[in-house]
Amino acid sequence: MKKRPVSIFLCLFLIILQLFTTVDIALAEGELTVTTEIGGNVTKINSQTFVSDLDLYFINYKIKNTSNNELIINQIIEKGPGNNEYTHKIDINLKPGDELSQTGGQFTGDTEFIPNTVEYTVKYTIMSDDGDRTKDMVMEAKGPLIYVYVAEVDFNVNYTADTAGSVFKGHQVNLKAEVLSISNIPLYNLIILDKDLGLEIGTIDVLNPGKKASVQTSIQIDRSTTGELLIIYDDPIGLTDQPLEKSVNTGLVIQVKDEAPVSSLNFSGKTNMNKIPGETSVDFELTIKNTGNTVLTELKCMDWDEKEFHTHNALLPDEEIKISYTGNLEPDRKYELLVQARVENSNQLIKSTWSTSLEKLVPKVEIQRSLSTEKLMIGEPFVLEYVLRNTGNVDLNDIKISETHFGDITHIEVLKAGQEMEFNKELKLNEKASSRTILTAFDTETKKEYSYESSEMEFVLDDTDESSRQSLSVILLTEEDRLSKPGTVKMECIIENTGKESLYNLVFTLMDRDMIIDNISVFEPEDKKTIFVPALRVEETETFIVEVNGLGADQQKFTAKSQPLTITLSESGLSGQFSVIRIVLILIILLCVLIIGVLIYTLKGSPRFLFGKKKKVNRESR
Repeated sequence: MKKRPVSIFLCLFLIILQLFTTVDIALAEGELTVTTEIGGNVTKINSQTFVSDLDLYFINYKIKNTSNNELIINQIIEKGPGNNEYTHKIDINLKPGDELSQTGGQFTGDTEFIPNTVEYTVKYTIMSDDGDRTKDMVMEAKGPLIYVYVAEVDFNVNYTADTAGSVFKGHQVNLKAEVLSISNIPLYNLIILDKDLGLEIGTIDVLNPGKKASVQTSIQIDRSTTGELLIIYDDPIGLTDQPLEKSVNTGLVIQVKDEAPVSSLNFSGKTNMNKIPGETSVDFELTIKNTGNTVLTELKCMDWDEKEFHTHNALLPDEEIKISYTGNLEPDRKYELLVQARVENSNQLIKSTWSTSLEKLVPKVEIQRSLSTEKLMIGEPFVLEYVLRNTGNVDLNDIKISETHFGDITHIEVLKAGQEMEFNKELKLNEKASSRTILTAFDTETKKEYSYESSEMEFVLDDTDESSRQSLSVILLTEEDRLSKPGTVKMECIIENTGKESLYNLVFTLMDRDMIIDNISVFEPEDKKTIFVPALRVEETETFIVEVNGLGADQQKFTAKSQPLTITLSESGLSGQFSVIRIVLILIILLCVLIIGVLIYTLKGSPRFLFGKKKKVNRESR
């Protein structure tokens, strides 16, 4: 290591200081003076005496008789760090003004006791002037505590780089070390080295206790480092001109990779639904992974409308993050999401996309019903058979099936799309009925309820008297069934449901004219109605029939007809003469009745009034 003139001067100065350590004086009531000096591998800094850890030090005593009597210095008792005690027997006579030098016991610098302390007591005897030893007095002089500080050297170092983790060989790295002295002694000429890199980070001229200094450098790194620093400094005690050193593990780790840089990004995702009925709020779970060996920064995620919905500061190689996002989607449309990032310490952009398209959700079922028997009897069980088909594109679960007339039929846990299932239910009837099948379920995609309702199905009980079940009375009437000449005729049709069942969708047709005169949707038992036929012109003799077509309660075709009604037209030349004769005869009869009445009134009161023989009247009719 290069020596500096300052270092040489400092070492010489410290060695000289060891010769002039602190002098402590103890007085014993004017009888003696004790002067102490600290010797050994010590140095004095800022009025304090320092020794290295485990180095030796001792106390030099100078005892002077300042009394008028002769003294006997009996012993010196020392108590050092950890109550280590030394007793030095001397038994030397000192005449007035004489001086004695004595070296005490050796102690070692102990960091357990900061500072180290040495306590001493000098025991002596004052001799009697007349030589009578029995009059001698034994005394002691207790000196003040002597302090020796053990030099401690230690550091707190914050070692940082503008990059961390893995870098590529030749990457430019800025290194900085902030060194805090937690020593109790000033340190000089410090050199900060990175042991792994073999690199000098910087130098510090002086670092006092509790003070901080920073050094930094910039390199194109070509090897890895674990952040272990070596701090070299001058011996603070000055016993040697060889520098001392201390290792500090800072925790900084930089891995240098030999492979070429590769930057890539993988973007994948999934949705909480695969099918949607229409515009629907859909949840996305997205995964972004750095599949390269470079650090990616300034990460941004954007949706199909270029709306930014997530950012991330940095993504390390092989690091993976998961992101949640919610958006409104329409079926059968492609949606693309984009993620982009910047390669660390460059302007290179890396992009990756992921897209999805959701199928339109169409829940749909078909239900086919059939009876196990052709005839339903009152009170006798029958089986209603079902075939259920899921003709939609989504699975259904929690399926409940019921009939409006019979109630609950069955419950099915799940029916997959395209699946068909058969089941049946035993039932009874006491009267005819109609029923619709009701199905409710939930689709497995949106968890929404789906419902289906079938058409009515009639359940008709068997009746051997068919006519009593379905019967319709149809009577066609007119006031004029004969015409003397062509003219108009008014007719009316009287109908009555004489059966036990309702009739449906009845259509009334005047067959001779092929004319619909009325229609009725429902005609209940015992219902009665008169249908007025529009006036018809008759040019010749015609026969009219009203035909009725409709459906019975069993949904089978029902037909009924009226009796024929004939309208006769008389076209003979004598018809006028016969009419005149008929009128004349009527007048003659009326006249005869009048005459008879007058005669009765005239002859009232005559019991013998005789009537003549009644004449036989022949009435000609055609």
